[in-house]
Amino acid sequence: ACAVAALVALAFPAGPAQADDWVRYTAPDHSFALSVPVTPEVDSDNGALRIVASPSEKESYIIEVTDLNGPREYMADKLFLATVSAFVNTSKATIESQNRHDVLGHPADDFKLKTKEGYHVWERTMVINDHFYQLMHITAADEDQPTRFWDSFVIRP
Repeated sequence: ACAVAALVALAFPAGPAQADDWVRYTAPDHSFALSVPVTPEVDSDNGALRIVASPSEKESYIIEVTDLNGPREYMADKLFLATVSAFVNTSKATIESQNRHDVLGHPADDFKLKTKEGYHVWERTMVINDHFYQLMHITAADEDQPTRFWDSFVIRP
């Protein structure tokens, strides 16, 4: 559901960034870190953290972190399904690919979607400890998966 809001509210304020100029972002509680192409805007509300880095008018990197309560594995499956269903239903997106696997020893799903407006959305959803993580790359270009973005994500003890 948070991913839908991210797509609907695409605001792209920053100018283009060079590939080597990526910024390392560490969560306020130091629980995770990752790299994004420009300095991100950060917002937190009701136990959720939202980080948005927009290197151009037609591209955004979005990280959303939600606190969880309940059995993690059961919740992971429900959250993965709900997230993609909301995206497909609200933005009339089509799923181009899906891959379930482990990231850092935790269940994860990678999705590639295409919106009716022509945007390509790469999304990785993960449940790690007490958090649901969504890493999204939204772009007008049909690019390969955002490996640099996803691979930069680390959990800190």
